[in-house]
Amino acid sequence: MKKDTETYYKTEIFGRIFSLNNALQNYLDKTLKGDNLTVKQMFTMLAIDHFEDEKPTLKDIAMLLQSSHQNVKQLINKLEVNGYVKVMKDDNDKRSLRISLTKKARDYWELKDVEHTTKLDLLFQGFDENELFAMFHGIEKLLSNIGELEES
Repeated sequence: MKKDTETYYKTEIFGRIFSLNNALQNYLDKTLKGDNLTVKQMFTMLAIDHFEDEKPTLKDIAMLLQSSHQNVKQLINKLEVNGYVKVMKDDNDKRSLRISLTKKARDYWELKDVEHTTKLDLLFQGFDENELFAMFHGIEKLLSNIGELEES
């Protein structure tokens, strides 16, 4: 690939990542509005669930979401008010808070599982396994590169 073509694609991909983020956030916020959730709250719950039976700290969740402690704290507070998460002090470190999903959250995900899977399938309609694999690994590389840029 010529340098000009490579630069063109890099620039286009960079811009389209932002467009994709905005389009997904707008669509999902509209979809979740009836459930009294935002897309950021939804992803926060998914992050908590990622830890399975271990109750993550705010720091754990912030690192996974690549967000600030303050932003995650606000999301957790709203989820707690709406009954989706329980916040408790860490047994070993009283300064740390541990977060777990409530029965309400687990019931929500169970109820919405088929609907969300169907929408996810529609979102990735037309992608074959190789394209999904390449996209996944490309995104992983971008995230890794961002981490390296932040450290330098």
